[in-house]
Amino acid sequence: MDIISRLWLWHTELGNTLASQNPDTGMMMYFQPMGAGYNKIYNRPYDNFWCCTGTGVESFTKLADGFYYQRDNHLLVSQYFNNILYLPAYNLELRMSFDRKSGKGSIRADEITDREQKKDKSEKKPEFLKLSFRLPAYALAASVHTKDRITFRLNGQEQEVSNHEGTYTLQAFVKAGDCLDFYFPQTFEAHGTEDNRHYIAFTYGPYVMGALLGERRLWEDRPDGILVRAATRDEETVQHLTVAEDPERWLENIAAKWTWQEQDEYLWAATLTGTKEKLTFVPYYEIYKQRYGIYFPLTRFICQEKTDKENLGEAVAEVGRHVKRMDILKDDGRTEGEHPPDTHTYWNIM
Repeated sequence: MDIISRLWLWHTELGNTLASQNPDTGMMMYFQPMGAGYNKIYNRPYDNFWCCTGTGVESFTKLADGFYYQRDNHLLVSQYFNNILYLPAYNLELRMSFDRKSGKGSIRADEITDREQKKDKSEKKPEFLKLSFRLPAYALAASVHTKDRITFRLNGQEQEVSNHEGTYTLQAFVKAGDCLDFYFPQTFEAHGTEDNRHYIAFTYGPYVMGALLGERRLWEDRPDGILVRAATRDEETVQHLTVAEDPERWLENIAAKWTWQEQDEYLWAATLTGTKEKLTFVPYYEIYKQRYGIYFPLTRFICQEKTDKENLGEAVAEVGRHVKRMDILKDDGRTEGEHPPDTHTYWNIM
């Protein structure tokens, strides 16, 4: 499997598959809206088990696929969760621990102690293993923006690695008794759509971030197709983000615009600063008891210190740009929630 496919698998599992299930009931979603103000609607045990839900169930059986790839004594580590890998042919047991918030991980290599996992009952001596790691794109971006380095340490000694097409390979071999510590830095990033750089979503490391938008009418659904229930959008929730400077300039230092929140409900929570709207974001896949927002239009405050004529001119120009963009998108098959903000947004903030 090539690096692009491995990357797709990783992001799909974290941003889509895990996000589709209600952890309390086991029920699953049909649609996953990506706009702002939506709720998650799940199937029911007896009367709403849709065809696509069956496909979703199958996806959960594949969560362990692609953790590792092996060729002879060369092992590629492709996904980063706590796990145990038994390699009976080499009499090696690898235990990975990975802190998904900090990006720090370790792999401990030992002889296999569970005789049931051994290829045979003989006391075969453990062999050496060469390790490679799929380099997460987010770690490379974080190392550039934050100057925080990707590191590998074998038994406390930093290791040299070779980089080939997104894969880091250790020059040293791993044997029983070794402990390899590795670190993939993580940071906050903003991602605009292909046709609108100011229609943005956020990620932290590999995680798509979702804003917590409250529990109002959380139960509400709407019919769609035959016996299908879809999510609804509460337009009284926050629908856009407004900033006091040029959006392009505001996006330049997005990594510094977050404040960590102390809480125990989510893997992590961070509040976005520098916007009129004070929103707290968490990993999207963990949201199911609140409405959420993933993509938000990013707009600019109208400065109160400017003259009415200057304000009016800027507002009209801004409206014109977005009306033109919406005309272009009309033929794109998008839902209402995916369009840039309506023109009344700009008039209301004057």
